[in-house]
Amino acid sequence: MKIVSLICLAGVVMLVWFLLAAKEKGTYAKEDVPEKFAGLWVFWRAGDLLAGKTAQWRRRLGFGSSAKYERICSELYLRESGADTLRKLEAGRYGIAVMILLLALALGLAAGLAGQDETSVTSLPRNAAGGGPASYDLRVRGLEDEEVPLTVVVEEQRCGDVEALFEEARMEAESELFAEGDTADEARHDLHFPTRLCSGLVRASWESGDPSIVRFDGTLDAEQLPEEGRTVELYLTMRYEDEEEIVSIPVRICPPAYTEEEERLHALTREIREREEEGRGQVDLELPDEMDGRELEYVSAREDASPLQVLLVGTVGAGLWFLLSFRKLEDRAQERTEQMQRDYPEVVLKLAILLRAGLTVRGAWERITANYRERLDAGTGEKRYVYEEMHQALIRVMSGRPETEAYLEFGRRTHLHCYLKLSSLLEQNLRKGGKNLVMLLESESDQAWHERRNSALKKGEEAGTKMVLPMMLNMVVVMMVIMIPALLSFY
Repeated sequence: MKIVSLICLAGVVMLVWFLLAAKEKGTYAKEDVPEKFAGLWVFWRAGDLLAGKTAQWRRRLGFGSSAKYERICSELYLRESGADTLRKLEAGRYGIAVMILLLALALGLAAGLAGQDETSVTSLPRNAAGGGPASYDLRVRGLEDEEVPLTVVVEEQRCGDVEALFEEARMEAESELFAEGDTADEARHDLHFPTRLCSGLVRASWESGDPSIVRFDGTLDAEQLPEEGRTVELYLTMRYEDEEEIVSIPVRICPPAYTEEEERLHALTREIREREEEGRGQVDLELPDEMDGRELEYVSAREDASPLQVLLVGTVGAGLWFLLSFRKLEDRAQERTEQMQRDYPEVVLKLAILLRAGLTVRGAWERITANYRERLDAGTGEKRYVYEEMHQALIRVMSGRPETEAYLEFGRRTHLHCYLKLSSLLEQNLRKGGKNLVMLLESESDQAWHERRNSALKKGEEAGTKMVLPMMLNMVVVMMVIMIPALLSFY
């Protein structure tokens, strides 16, 4: 993992250098950073610089433009231009991605350095009597050119009444007796004794004809056997209700085939096992410090986070944030569209009521936007995009734009057919005149409320359909909770 640690170190140095350069050369203003991220403004400045460079390369390579997101930003943030708002969002998008990547590189480097913090051990403590065996994962240095992993099992301390501490071990249920590649004529690996046969209908127990070679748990002690091996009778006792049958299975046990490196490791394991058996009354197990003229050193193997894993997770996280960050912007645009569709009947009805009360179209428009701004400033109302668009249209009229153009532009900015129809009605009334505008608006309001009611019913049906799958899963869970204990009661 040294290479990964070096990569993390190089990445941290490069990103820190980039942040320092962006701090001096960047032009992104501190006040444009969101208030809750004010302390991280340097990342926003770096993100703005990186976004600008990326945009230049995209234009050179002919990749897609950002016109779509500029339009969405201009619709969601009406008081700023779409390009400026998108620039701020892009700065945050790239800045947070850089921050996540820097954090991943730093954590990867820390994990790599932490992995080098090892503790040399010369003895392994035993558990007290009754505490069970203790297992230690070690790495041995000096036995080979590289570190060799070694697992040492230290039995509990022996006490005077050893028989009272012993309990018969339950052997693990296995479906096969021989390991892969072994047969009854030649078995070189540990055997697996199943305790259940035929899907649990038959109980099985095993006995070895020669426990010095095949132990009660199926492990083999065949290192001292000749190459031709030795045949051992295995006695399988099968029980089903009150019936019992004993069969003999002859198995020829052969010594394991070790490489030279494996032979040295097994020799070390044998010596540790011999010391462990001889020193059961001692508190610690002393490990051998030399073998075949090689000086040995043991270090505890810790389950530390791999720097490569941390780096990969952080990189993937930064990439996902970068790719999915604008998904939220698109979701907000969809929410805006749905909100404006829901508000359409209310807007038309208010216009019809005010026009019937004697106000002009502009007067009704001003009264509606003024009431909305008052509620918003007082904190009794929430932001509604259609009234924000109406307010912007009123500002354009007050700045000298013709009312007809302002209303038509209002309809085009909503991108919704219903508002295009409303703006067309208002534009025609101002351009041609007419006394039936109120009637048309009242008719449009009735139709809009009817469509809103149908839409609500449709959404309710869709919500009910979406609840079918969770209800089915809940039913399956309930059936499993009831049936599994009932089925287990038969065993």
